[in-house]
Order: sequence, then C-alpha cells, then structure tokens
Amino acid sequence: MNICYSPRGVPYIFFDDGAIFIFSEETSTKTHYKYLVYSGLSNSTLTTTVSAGKGKGKQIKIIAREPVKFIVPVTLKGIPREAKKSIDEDDLEIITDSITPLLENGLFPKSKIKELEKVFSDLEAVE
Repeated sequence: MNICYSPRGVPYIFFDDGAIFIFSEETSTKTHYKYLVYSGLSNSTLTTTVSAGKGKGKQIKIIAREPVKFIVPVTLKGIPREAKKSIDEDDLEIITDSITPLLENGLFPKSKIKELEKVFSDLEAVE
C-alpha cells in the first residue's frame, strides 16, 4: 500500500489488491481532511446449492465480488460491518496505526500527507 495522487493532485491510499481510500476534498476544510472514500470490491460469501443431476444438491460457498463504495471519517471509526468485510483486516490495522498518530482533533492535516507517505514507504522497505 502506498500514497498516490490523482491527476488533480488529490491524495489516495492505494492497496495491493487495487482498492483505494481517497482523501475526500469535497468534505475537507482548507487545512484538514474529514473523510476517506473507500472504493474497491467486496468479499461477500454466498452459499448456493449445486446439483450434478440426480439426488440432493450440494451446498457450496462462493465469494461474490462486486464494487463497493463507502465514506468513513479519517479516524476510521464507524465503518459499517458489511463494508469492513471488503477491507483486509491487516491493511485496515496498518492504515489505522499510521493515520491515528497524525490526527489533530479527529481530522487529518493536509500538511501531514508527506509524513504519511513516508510511513507507508518505510513499511514497504521493512517487508
């Protein structure tokens, strides 16, 4: 995972699986980000019955991958349960541990985006 920038210069966190957390400009102040917008694929598990013809069908579990988008505060608290299934627990823990020390009164300062970028690059170097 690392920090990337859109063509308009909006920072976002890019996950290894292709999902992203965008720092929302629409809900930000001049100096701080309030919300992150998640965009990725769900990992919902469905159970279905399949049959090979005769007899009783066999129940199997499949992973349904569909686009998911949701908005969360930069504190990463209050993520809906269904939405949490879309994010790898380890990735969520890394992001939370990386963002939390940089928050000011529950908001992420725009001036600290480079610090967050360094935190992620240091994590990549360790792996």
